[in-house]
Amino acid sequence: MRIGIDAHFLSKISQGTGTYSYQLITSLIKQVTEDKLVLLNKDNIVEKWNNVSCLEWGKLTSNYTPYNVLWGYNNIVRKKHLDIIHSNYLGPIFPSKAANIITVHDILFKSHSQFFPKKLRWGVDILTASSFRMADTIIAVSEFTKSQLLHYYPFVKDKVQVVYEAASKDFYPLKDMRVDILNSELGIQKPYILFVGRLAPMKNIDSLVTYYLKNDKIQKEYDLVLVGKFDDSFPNQQLKRKIYSISKIKLLSGIDNQMLNILYNNATLFYFVSNGEGFGLPILEAMSTGCPVLTSNTTACDEIAGNAAFKVSPNSYNEISDAIDMLLGNTSLREQLSQEGIKHAQNYSWYNCAQQTLDIYHSYL
Repeated sequence: MRIGIDAHFLSKISQGTGTYSYQLITSLIKQVTEDKLVLLNKDNIVEKWNNVSCLEWGKLTSNYTPYNVLWGYNNIVRKKHLDIIHSNYLGPIFPSKAANIITVHDILFKSHSQFFPKKLRWGVDILTASSFRMADTIIAVSEFTKSQLLHYYPFVKDKVQVVYEAASKDFYPLKDMRVDILNSELGIQKPYILFVGRLAPMKNIDSLVTYYLKNDKIQKEYDLVLVGKFDDSFPNQQLKRKIYSISKIKLLSGIDNQMLNILYNNATLFYFVSNGEGFGLPILEAMSTGCPVLTSNTTACDEIAGNAAFKVSPNSYNEISDAIDMLLGNTSLREQLSQEGIKHAQNYSWYNCAQQTLDIYHSYL
């Protein structure tokens, strides 16, 4: 089979969909035998994988999603003679000869519309229903995302399958914690609270930063380390001003997985009390390293974290601040969460994700 895989998120700001694309492709490479994986991107990102015979570049005219939904995907189906086209969030809205598979990471623009700029929400909403109607299979990355799909688009009921993501094998407990690197390369001199993700309003980083700025004692004892970038699609000027107001908040970007693994391993606490997630990949990344996790008791965070994290309502600043105080002051609870997190993260694997996805592809043989 000739399988076209949407890989244009590998050329965008770092986010979970880019990680999903990279890890899925990397794991599929180890399992395909006669299939050809055609990676769809304006740029030749096939070079990320050295001399892999099952890979081929499917050059898109543009990485702009609306263009591809309307024309680009179907053009590449014809040019590359694809049997399957597998896209993220949105697929082609006109029929083609290829089977149409879409991975839906979330539909938070519906359930949490207040966090999405009106123009972006309007554009996505216009294309989503048509895209879902044309899909042959919809992969939901969590039971939460599946439930939201069935709620807002009940006509997809017979198309949806849940296939979980996982943390990369790049994340694991270190014997040598490499604190020297944190000091010399990142300027982190104290214990720290960690956040990893896009710096968008949905992520509820404002509550964490507000907590930190209000607590002189916490500032003396801990740094606050934020790993990520602001996304121009989700303006957050108030948060920018807060972050830049104090030097003890370390804003890091362009961090590779080796350094990120060191950051997870050495963090006192990982904060991910997001307002809404379709999966919440950083939760499993942190758990894989043994970093204790504070997360939300709502959306997919609750599902993915299981019983291996401390959970609070993202809507309650008091719950959040009380939980941070308690976790920072309770070494034994953090150790318990650390051990439970390591075990829990092992329930998820990219090998299984790729195997289940490959089974879906082969169902169209």
